[in-house]
Amino acid sequence: MMALLYLHGLLVFLLHPFHVSVVDVEYKPERQALEIAQRIFTDDFELAIKESTGNAQNLLDPANKALADSLISGYLANHFTLQVNGQPCTMYYLGFEADTDVIWTYIEVPQVPAFTQVQVSSQVLLKQFNDQVNLVHINNGQKTKSLRLDGQNDTGTVTFD
Repeated sequence: MMALLYLHGLLVFLLHPFHVSVVDVEYKPERQALEIAQRIFTDDFELAIKESTGNAQNLLDPANKALADSLISGYLANHFTLQVNGQPCTMYYLGFEADTDVIWTYIEVPQVPAFTQVQVSSQVLLKQFNDQVNLVHINNGQKTKSLRLDGQNDTGTVTFD
């Protein structure tokens, strides 16, 4: 009986995959900068970039590295934004790396003084998947606050005391 329950659970998981990205925003006070790392499933990200740009490149092919950087940077610029203390941020794409079935993207926001509020807007993969969830963890020194963004609410704000 236990084997049947396990098999049923496995089949449900395989037939209904989850769609989630995770963003870690880390404040570096010594540099007055935000470091942003975002983890996105590779196949989902390639689909989103293809639908967004019409370009169907394999992001993991080393021969496509420069093009992949351009496509990823452009996609994130159009689908992920930050405001700190009510002011829009200028973000600098640093690059990406592949790790098994995910792509890690790296962004930096320089010249960020101490802050009390961060607003995040993420439409990453929302057009491709109705069940997409973008989890955002923001660390401001010793405190971490999190947001759960999705198709119903793609923007959220955290406030630090």
